[in-house]
Amino acid sequence: MGQDARQVEIDLEYARKSKIIAYTLWLGLFGLGAHRMYLNRLWSGICQAVLFLLSFTTFGVSFFLSYGADVALKETLNMTAWVGVAGLAIWVVWTLIDAAFLARWVDEDSEEKRLQLAARY
Repeated sequence: MGQDARQVEIDLEYARKSKIIAYTLWLGLFGLGAHRMYLNRLWSGICQAVLFLLSFTTFGVSFFLSYGADVALKETLNMTAWVGVAGLAIWVVWTLIDAAFLARWVDEDSEEKRLQLAARY
């Protein structure tokens, strides 16, 4: 192994993302997009967090406001709650799919960094 190749591997060791951290962020902040942001997928991470926050808020507010409301308002609020539930269902599926791809994304990030470092030397 040449000096440049060794230096690339040394630099890569410091730049490499951790699968353990990625999965910890995924599990610990389940679906809030932190795992995506960690892997430089900023916009999709923000979209995932916004989807959760909007869906949860829509469901929660409409569900709790429906208690004590008149019949017409209660029906509207119940429909709004179902919109929140649909958003949460999409968010759960999206987050579970992310778990299957996290390891691959970390490997792809490492390979991309390896190519960038190799081009530098």
